[in-house]
Amino acid sequence: MAFVFQKPTSTKVTTPSGTDTVHSFHISTESGIQSAHEAAPADALKAVVANDAPYLHGFLTEFLRFSTPYFAKPYSIPTLLKHLVHELKAPSTTVASYSFLPAELVITAKGFRLLWSAVEQSVLIALPDMEEENAIDELEATELPLTGTENVLELQPASIRHVYDKQRVKEANLRAKLAQYKANRTHMEYLQKYGEDPSDSEDSDSEEEDSE
Repeated sequence: MAFVFQKPTSTKVTTPSGTDTVHSFHISTESGIQSAHEAAPADALKAVVANDAPYLHGFLTEFLRFSTPYFAKPYSIPTLLKHLVHELKAPSTTVASYSFLPAELVITAKGFRLLWSAVEQSVLIALPDMEEENAIDELEATELPLTGTENVLELQPASIRHVYDKQRVKEANLRAKLAQYKANRTHMEYLQKYGEDPSDSEDSDSEEEDSE
């Protein structure tokens, strides 16, 4: 566990009984504790704090080591635990699986408040059926028939075959485009010369032959 504590900041807070001074230690860490089940963050925080005493003990040990110069008298972990209250820094009611990180330790005249950041954990989706299909495909690939008595597959490289087929398709498309271009050009020349569509001319010719 690694915790980075910043120097405390002090602010004046007005209360019904007067004015109190509040001291805050901001905390940075990548080490947190994760809830075992999906729940509202406030309920999940209570559970993880109660069930993970080593984590909290390690955190308070690091805090006392850092903050000793700022206290008029020394404090112990049992004393801190006795007066320590756990709260969420950003309350939420969304039910999910959370990871909690200590974000700020606030000291007031009434005791200590440890504010936690709740990070919602992503849900990983497993697709066992698809994994099974992949396994079947791999198995079938290893059972390809062998040529002759040698354990060597006589297959044309896929890359060469792909390039060859692709070139054939391009050539066929070019020939088709050229034929279409010639047909369109001949059609336009016929219209310019006779002023009628070739299909109409054919129909009229057939009608004259029938009348004869």
